[in-house]
Amino acid sequence: MPEDAAEEVVVGRITQTVVKWPACCALLWFTVAFIWSMLGIVVIGSESTTFFRALGAPEFRPLSDNVIQRGQALEELQVEAYRVGVEDDEEDEDPDRKEKERSFVLDGTTIVYEDLVGSNLLTKASINKVVAVEKAFMSVDWKDRCLLVYTSNKNITRKKRGKCASPITILNTLYRDDDKHKELCEDGWCSLPAEFVPFVCGVSTDWGTPPCVSNAYDWRDGKLADRSEWPDLIRKNLCKKSSFDARSILDADAWECDEDEDEDAPVKS
Repeated sequence: MPEDAAEEVVVGRITQTVVKWPACCALLWFTVAFIWSMLGIVVIGSESTTFFRALGAPEFRPLSDNVIQRGQALEELQVEAYRVGVEDDEEDEDPDRKEKERSFVLDGTTIVYEDLVGSNLLTKASINKVVAVEKAFMSVDWKDRCLLVYTSNKNITRKKRGKCASPITILNTLYRDDDKHKELCEDGWCSLPAEFVPFVCGVSTDWGTPPCVSNAYDWRDGKLADRSEWPDLIRKNLCKKSSFDARSILDADAWECDEDEDEDAPVKS
C-alpha cells in the first residue's frame, strides 16, 4: 500500500492527557475508586435500607407524609359518618366526645324571611309567624343538638356547666326577660367577663342591655315587648351589641343602626 494512502491516526484528548500526565491520572482514578469503595462499606455496615439514606439524606415516603395522612383520616371519617345500617358495637373511647364537638362551631341553619305583601317585616303578625317557625326548629331535640356555652362558675357541677347558646335571632331582642339575663349572668353565663359583672351590670348598665346579657338566654323564656318599644330596643340592644349581629339579622337597605336616627322612623327588616 502506498505511503500516501495510509489512514491518518487521530489521538483523542483523553489519551493525550493520560500520556502527558500518567501519574496524575492514575492518582485521580485511585481516589475515585477509593471513595466509592468506602461508600460501599458505609452502606453495607449501615442499618439503612437505601444508599442515600445511609448518607444522611432524608427519605420521602408518600404514605407517611402528614398532608396525605390527614387526607386519608378525613376520608375515613366521611365514610364512617355516612355509613348507613352499620352499628358500631365498640364502646366510645371518649364518653365526652359528642359534648366536646358541640363546644365548638357547628353547622348552622340560616332562615331568611321576606315579606311578600309589604316592606315591613317587623309587624306583630309577621313576628308571630317568625316565632312559629323558630319554635318548630327549637322543639326538635334542641337541647341535644345545640351549640354549647359554659359557665365561668366553678361551683356548678361539671355536667351542668354547659347550656345551649342563644341563637342569633331578632327574637332575643324583642322577647324580654331582664331578670333571666341577671340570673344567668350571675351563674356565669354572661357575654361580659365574670370579673366585670359586679362593677358594670346593675350599676352603669341595666340587666338585659349589652354587655349585661347572657350568652345562654332563651327568648322563649321572655315576653314579647310592646310594638312601640321595638325601634328603641333594636337600637339599644341589637345595634350596640354587635355589628355582626345587626348585619346578620337586619336588612341593611331598610334599617341602619344610627343613634341619631328619628326614633319614630319605620322599622324594616
